[in-house]
Amino acid sequence: MSRGCYFDSAGCYVCPQYPATPYIAPHTQVDPDIGWTAGADSIIELPGDVRLAWSLDTLPVGIIVGLRANRAQPLFPSTILHGWYVYSQADMGYAQQLEKGVLVGSPVSYGVGQLLEVRRLGTQVQYWLQGQLMATRPALHSGVVFAGSCLYAAGDSVPSAA
Repeated sequence: MSRGCYFDSAGCYVCPQYPATPYIAPHTQVDPDIGWTAGADSIIELPGDVRLAWSLDTLPVGIIVGLRANRAQPLFPSTILHGWYVYSQADMGYAQQLEKGVLVGSPVSYGVGQLLEVRRLGTQVQYWLQGQLMATRPALHSGVVFAGSCLYAAGDSVPSAA
């Protein structure tokens, strides 16, 4: 960008004075990257009856963890066949069952460290919270599944397995 610079008669390259710009104090800007923009699957294939159990160390903005039939499109909640959607609002945690991207049942209170489980037993899937059976529903897939997750915001993370 030349900004009006030129060579004078003596061969010197001359540029007019640049206009002043206002001072901006050092700062950090964080983009929460809101949206289903991250996901992951287990390497291990899970055939037959399956128990997937985990707990969270911190409340997420939004995370889905559950069973997935294939590894295609891991960002999309609709690929989670059976899972728990855990989210927070006003520093309160909630959990709700989710099947193929659709919320089922009603949200329940969720506290950090509480154990969440999805169990596929034959043709049924059970949803457990802290050792209490919350729902039983028909299994949407009888073949091999993977543990899968979808993350909603920067800072959300995949939970540790129980």
